[in-house]
Amino acid sequence: MLRAKPMLDHYRMNRSYEKLRREISLSKHLAQTATIDIEFQIEQHSKGLICMRKTDEPLRLGKTINTSFIIPHLQLEGSTKITVCIRSSGWIENDEIIKVNVGKERKTIDVRNPLGLT
Repeated sequence: MLRAKPMLDHYRMNRSYEKLRREISLSKHLAQTATIDIEFQIEQHSKGLICMRKTDEPLRLGKTINTSFIIPHLQLEGSTKITVCIRSSGWIENDEIIKVNVGKERKTIDVRNPLGLT
C-alpha cells in the first residue's frame, strides 16, 4: 500500500487537471452553441479549485450554469481567483494561461485551446 500511494496521488491529480481542461472546453462550446456570453470563474479553496460558469441569460441546463463545483487536488499558481470571459462567438477575451500545481508538478492550460488541439 505504501508504494501505491504516490502512484494513486499522481493519478488523482492528473485526473483533476484533465477535468479542469474539459470544463473550460465545455464552457467554450456552451457559449457558442447557446450564443451566450459565459464567465468561467476559478477560485482557490482549501479542498482544491471551486469553479463556476455564470451567465445572465435565462438558461435551464441543470447543474451546468450558475452552479459551482469543486475540482480537487489542484492549486492555482500566481493568483487565488481567475475569471475567463468567453463570448458567444467562442472568442476568449484575455490571453489567459492558467498555471496550476499538480502535487510537485506545474502544468499550464491555454484557455484559447484548453484541450491542446491544433
